[in-house]
Amino acid sequence: MPSGWSACVRAFRKESARATSWATCWGAGTTIWAVGDASVAQCTIGAGCTHTPIGTGALYGVWASGANNVWAVGAGGRILRNTGTGWNAVTSPTSRALYRVHGSAPDHIYAVGDSVMLQFDGSQWATVKLDSQLSDALRYAGSVAPTKAGLFVRSKDEFYVAGNRRIVRWNGFEWDSFALGKEHRPFAALSIGPNGCGLAVTNADNMPPTPAATLVRGIGPSGCFSQPMGAPTSWP
Repeated sequence: MPSGWSACVRAFRKESARATSWATCWGAGTTIWAVGDASVAQCTIGAGCTHTPIGTGALYGVWASGANNVWAVGAGGRILRNTGTGWNAVTSPTSRALYRVHGSAPDHIYAVGDSVMLQFDGSQWATVKLDSQLSDALRYAGSVAPTKAGLFVRSKDEFYVAGNRRIVRWNGFEWDSFALGKEHRPFAALSIGPNGCGLAVTNADNMPPTPAATLVRGIGPSGCFSQPMGAPTSWP
């Protein structure tokens, strides 16, 4: 982890007395955004953090294509956008909780949540029809806590959703499913590399045989998420 990111983590720890419970973060260039139940934090490497109150309704996901195009989503279908002049509410087509937001371009952005997926085309958000595989992946998203979903968009013809013990991929024509078996917990996040593979992380659970959070690594397009991997020996 670069020293600037470590400094940002330390800054959040120093401000643990704040009412905000942080849900997730996103970095673009030298800037990191984090969202939670009371504020949005914007941290610039070498310059510290600023906090903006968000009003009523927790935020669970954040993504940015740059400093002037930052999106956050949360409870009750809430969508906020920052174009460089502050945070503003954006019309949402759903009242369901949204947990993750990600895109490959300013006019190609998706959000997923409690049995819902949305798409932004550059002008407005609209709901995406769920097929059986996508519906199953999102069916129990956030059933215990609003962290049980993952989303990564590589292009208009390739993006991934992680949720209820499976990862599904849009290949440009249909959804492919990576069913990972009962030993895996609901997913919390994933990130995909340039070869179509990457890392995913499951939530901890109180049910055997694997109650701890698990990292799952990508090893190839057809077997991308088939091998569980132990936790690192130390975290940043």
